[in-house]
Amino acid sequence: MKKKLFIFLLFIAFQINYEVIANKLPTTFNIFSDTNYVYTYPKSFLISPFYANRGFSIKLIPKTNRNITFIPNMADAFGVNLAYSNFRIQLATKFPNTQKSIEDKVKSRYTDLNLQMFKRTFILELSYKSVSGFIDKDYQKSNPTAPEVFANKDLRSRYVKLNYYHLFSPDKFSLRAAYRLMERQKRSAGSWLLGGNITFLSINSPQPFLESNLRPAFEDYGNIKNMSVFGLGVLGGYAHTFVYKDFFFMALGGTGLELKRGNYDMTNEKKTEDFITFVVDLRAVLGYNHRNWFGGINAQLESNQFRMGNTRGLAYYETVGFFVGRRIAKDKIFRKK
Repeated sequence: MKKKLFIFLLFIAFQINYEVIANKLPTTFNIFSDTNYVYTYPKSFLISPFYANRGFSIKLIPKTNRNITFIPNMADAFGVNLAYSNFRIQLATKFPNTQKSIEDKVKSRYTDLNLQMFKRTFILELSYKSVSGFIDKDYQKSNPTAPEVFANKDLRSRYVKLNYYHLFSPDKFSLRAAYRLMERQKRSAGSWLLGGNITFLSINSPQPFLESNLRPAFEDYGNIKNMSVFGLGVLGGYAHTFVYKDFFFMALGGTGLELKRGNYDMTNEKKTEDFITFVVDLRAVLGYNHRNWFGGINAQLESNQFRMGNTRGLAYYETVGFFVGRRIAKDKIFRKK
């Protein structure tokens, strides 16, 4: 009986202490975060117009002859983000294409979908990119008298990536403050990261996508029409946010190794190869994050490496965006009553 009474009194004391601590915090959304470093707005409404410049390229590096870089004719995008609590919707459209000389040969089509879950201790991202219509941007270097470009309007690339990062210092460092803007990083802090990813890259064309004069440099892969590469990787890195008053700069760098399997379809045969490559993920955000207003510039560079026999391949994904917005929330409105 005494033991049960002691446990009951201990439970009551814990509940009273919990209520006192919770009432002293500015929010009940994240009880265990250090509010000297991170301030949370869990129920605020956010509106943020943005502009994004997107870059995509596929580079093939054979042992002999020149490198080949396929690029699409893509348009920039602008739109608006609307968010409430953890719910977010993005509405976007495209600017008209500006590269008229390329547009005459190729009118590229581009689809970019992203699903992101930013929690206190981890981030989980699923992205899908589909691009069709490419040209060889260095074609005239080997054919200076040819006014045209080597274009393939049917060449298509798809890229799918599931990425996970675990944060080791979530009480003082917040990635959500740089990307979700439902939090503010009040003091400089950083965190080590450990993560993994699953990737899938495909390049497809009804006919061989290499220009006929260059095919001998690619040996058995000169007549390649379709390829797909599945990867499973582990990576580590570090992220840090530098804060000066209401201004901040966040930088994130991650690298690691991916175990990959490539499947290749030529006009006369098929091949399968297993190999290991590096993976790189670089991100940065420079911005202003006040109690109500915020804005800034964000950038990201991803690289996905692959192989075709003795040929090395790189797929680059680059994004630079500008955003500005307003957070609508009253001070201390979320303090527990």
